Amino acid sequence: MTWQRLLWLVTTLLALLLIGLPAQAQLDRTLVLSNARVQLAVGTGPPETRDVTLPYHWDRKHGGKAGAALFELSFALDPPYSETSALYLPRIGNAYAIWLNGHQLQHKGSLHDANGADFAKAPRFVEFPSTLLQRENLIRVQIRADVGRRGGMGAITLGSESLVRPIYESDHSWRITGSSVVVVANLLMALIALALWLTQVERMSDGRARRNRLYLFAGLAELSWSLRVADSLVENPPISWPWWGMLTIVALTTWVCSMMLFCVEVASWRARRGHAGYNTGSWC
Repeated sequence: MTWQRLLWLVTTLLALLLIGLPAQAQLDRTLVLSNARVQLAVGTGPPETRDVTLPYHWDRKHGGKAGAALFELSFALDPPYSETSALYLPRIGNAYAIWLNGHQLQHKGSLHDANGADFAKAPRFVEFPSTLLQRENLIRVQIRADVGRRGGMGAITLGSESLVRPIYESDHSWRITGSSVVVVANLLMALIALALWLTQVERMSDGRARRNRLYLFAGLAELSWSLRVADSLVENPPISWPWWGMLTIVALTTWVCSMMLFCVEVASWRARRGHAGYNTGSWC
């Protein structure tokens, strides 16, 4: 091989490498979209349009009012992704629909029926063919937000599927899988504690049967806490909102009271009060 041909080969390889660098650089990173233009319809007030920075927390911005919003996020890609692409949203809803350049990517829940299913509890992963991407792109996201349900929209992470999926799976593991483990573990402990309360019977000197209330309070605390945590997993509650929200508040209150009574039993405060001359009565 002559030196002229070798020089030509090296030059060709360098040119191909330089041409491929922009595309590879585009694939080796993700794009976080946080600047949006939003059209708001809050309560019975007139519609308004404003520029916002995501995440957009609906309850913080419009406390006590339900409504809807249409977010528009424009961005450029040069060149567009060549792999399968994906979007990751840490929070969106309570109901939503997503379009990319006029193509609907995902739709969850009714955008018009207030207090319906709540899809804002789990992170969302949206996979789509990269052929939908152009040099100039527009993402439109429409949401329905209810009162007190942590609706709104987070910043969008865009990239190749292989890069975006690990981000989504990490968040999903902490928020959804982790909550599922907590619910199951608490239910098991609640069943064990309540079974011990039912079976461990002590006979008093006067012949009456007495159960250990420590197990009862522990079982009630674990049971109510499992219900409270399970709320983060239930997108379609068995009863309508806001009654379901009230039930979770009652569960949280029951957990606090049960834990206080459990601590009282552990610390033998009841016995101390009895020595001080108080009539503590019977708790259960």
